[in-house]
Amino acid sequence: MGNHEDAEDVTQDSLLAAWRGLSGFEGRSQFSTWLHRIVTNRAINCLRQRERGRSVTVTAQAMADVAGVSAGADTEAQNRGTADALSQAMRSLPDRQRTVVDLHHVHGLSYASIASQTGSTVPAVRSHLFRARRVLAVLMADWA
Repeated sequence: MGNHEDAEDVTQDSLLAAWRGLSGFEGRSQFSTWLHRIVTNRAINCLRQRERGRSVTVTAQAMADVAGVSAGADTEAQNRGTADALSQAMRSLPDRQRTVVDLHHVHGLSYASIASQTGSTVPAVRSHLFRARRVLAVLMADWA
């Protein structure tokens, strides 16, 4: 979420939604999967409502993973500049692609977990991730 307050709000909202929807839980999936789906949806909704101009904090390793940018011996100022450029590039992605990149590269979820959490399929997750990486690599080519 980018900050503690938003994370607390999403957590509280998610738990209330889960409590209210508990009677609708049919047991066709694990409870943790059902709850994680609620949290993911609430977080996505919160992020959509947030200003588009806010930057996302990313690490040098995340830059290397997502866009193939070298995370080598950059200075701190270069890392900040690259992180800002990557944040801007990430904001240019469609919501679905941005979500898949975040869940896979930042949160370390597998394709199957992402598919389950987003209500998608594994091939669709792979496709979104492939397209997002391709766009990010083009947008970040000057930083490589």
